[in-house]
Order: sequence, then C-alpha cells, then structure tokens
Amino acid sequence: MTSSYANEQRTRAGRLKERLLQKYQGCTIDGLPGGALLQNDAGCCLCLKSRHQVGWPHPTPASVRRVLKSELRLIDGIESQTEGRLRRTGFETIEDLAEHPLYQENARRFLDLLDREDHMGVIRWVERGFSPSHPLALTAAGLRFRNDFLFFDIETLGLKDQPVILIGVGQTEGKELVVRQYLPRNLEEERAVLRAFSGHVRPDSVLVSFNGRHFDAPYVQGRLAYHGLPPLPVTSHLDLLLFARRAWYGMVPNCRLGTLERHILGIHRVDDVPSALVPEFYLTYLQSGNMGPVVPIVTHNRQDIVTLAALLSKLSEEGGEEKV
Repeated sequence: MTSSYANEQRTRAGRLKERLLQKYQGCTIDGLPGGALLQNDAGCCLCLKSRHQVGWPHPTPASVRRVLKSELRLIDGIESQTEGRLRRTGFETIEDLAEHPLYQENARRFLDLLDREDHMGVIRWVERGFSPSHPLALTAAGLRFRNDFLFFDIETLGLKDQPVILIGVGQTEGKELVVRQYLPRNLEEERAVLRAFSGHVRPDSVLVSFNGRHFDAPYVQGRLAYHGLPPLPVTSHLDLLLFARRAWYGMVPNCRLGTLERHILGIHRVDDVPSALVPEFYLTYLQSGNMGPVVPIVTHNRQDIVTLAALLSKLSEEGGEEKV
C-alpha cells in the first residue's frame, strides 16, 4: 500500500469518524442494533445477532465419497508417476487398490474411514497428504453437515499481544447464515468474548476464515491462554486466502479480501473502516463513550463473515463442477 493511498484512507476514515461521533452523540454501545447482553462463566459482553440469505452448493456425501475414492494419491507412497502406472494396469480407484499387494493395507484403512462415516478422520487424512489449499480439502469438507461450518473473523487492538475487541462467527440455520458478534463494552470483557466464541467450536467443526490459519486462530489461542481459558479444540480449518490464491492468482490485482469482493463477488462497501484503523476507532469509543466509532467496526466484521460464506460458495462452484 503506497503512502499516498494510506494517507487518503486515513483522511476518509477521520471524516467518517467525526460524522459518526456527531450522529450518535449521547448514544451508548448498549444501543447497537441487534445487541443483547450475554452472560457466561467468564463475565459479560454484548452479542449482536443478524441473519443473512447466503448459501453455497453442498455436495451429497455419495458424490464426495466417489471423488475421494478416485484419488489414488490419497494412499501413502503413490505420487503422480506411480498413479499413472497404476491406472494403466487397471487400478482406477482406491477400492481397486484394496487388492494391491503393496497398497492394500492403507487403501483398506481409508475405505474403512469412509464406510464408518468417520468424516473428521477422512478430512484429516486428506489434510495430511495434500496442501491446505488443494481443492480436495474443500471436497472432503463437504462430508460435514452445513451447520458444522463456522465462518469466523476477529478484530484486535494490534497485531500481537493486544486484546481482541470483536469476534464474529457465522453458522447456517436452515437456509440462513446467522452471524453472532461478540463485542466487549470495555477491555475487561475480552475474557467473556473469548469464552463465547470458544463455545461454538467443537472437535468436529470446520473453521472457515481468511488468513485465519496464520493470524486469527493463533491469536485467539494466545488470548485464551493469557486469560487462563481452555484452548480451542483441534479441528479442520479452511483458510480461504489459500484457496483464493490458487484459484484467482493473476486474475485479480491482489488476493486481499476487499479486492476479491469487488472483482469476484461484485460487492462494494460503503463507509468501511480499514482494518488498520479499527484500533483507533475502538479507542475513540472507549475515550468518548459514544458508540458511533464502533458501528463501522461491527459492520466491517459482519460483512467479512458474509463474504466468507459467499467466497466458499464461489470456490465450491468453480471446483465442484469438475470434480464432484
């Protein structure tokens, strides 16, 4: 980002902040739309709830199993050249390999996972053998139910060792994406925010994020440890930044979330607060007690969650037509 563009962004954001302070003068954070006080064993925080019409094509388990059984490289020791030789000699599926003297043990173990419907075992098998951005990781995740997917995004006061000031998590309920955002009214409520989010995450959840493998998830784990709270369970994680780079690198100016929104999804945000200025806006709220600077933070985070669902839909459509 050039210094002139950064300065222009800061100028626009400063004007936005002043307008919001005037518009919401005398309004406290408890008046945020959709908000309700949440109490848990770690304290209190606000929970903001919203519903959105966002879906994505979800393959049938049978179609996913068919694709997985056709990928011989899921079996240890089989690389591209070996795969070619095996196919030329009649081994077209992992079921065929169950009779191969060299590969039958691993092939039968994998087929047993599929037969027992050990979906997380299958997903972890795929994650072990392929890169986190491989389309097969998306395919395998299709074994899970739609409401097992947790779209999440965090906002913080800095890039390291600073409090989390908002966590958004989206989950499907019927045909809707329900977004819950956990917001601390003051920094002492960060503990309750972390506890509220961790309550969503189960060992069989599929986390969906944008750069969350390297930032959001480790950051949350660090803050949980800081507060002496239990860590998030080990679970599957689809980082859509990795898939986006694989799918659209060279087709768009860059693979930032905002760029993908405009060029891939046709979404154009209005009065958005840049991520780098989120801490400044939240600190202004703390100093003034005026909820105005928090409004675009909440909107920004909510849109990130909705965009994650839309991106997963797009990636599934483009990857699914060929393989599932």
